[in-house]
Amino acid sequence: MQGEGERILVVGAGGRLGREMLAECRRRGYRVRALMRCPARADRLRPYADEIVVGDALRPETLPPALAGVDRVFS
Repeated sequence: MQGEGERILVVGAGGRLGREMLAECRRRGYRVRALMRCPARADRLRPYADEIVVGDALRPETLPPALAGVDRVFS
């Protein structure tokens, strides 16, 4: 497989394009981490992501947990 276990962070994962990106990355063998602003909406991403991290790209203090250990970031 293409991703061979690399970890990818998808920023904006809660939108339609973000969910499609999550699904495609998993299909290619990547381990997928989703960054979500709204924890109440995170459950609907469970089928698409290996991990869900709550944070906001506009609040830098929330990003270290999302970025820890990732190989690539899609935004």
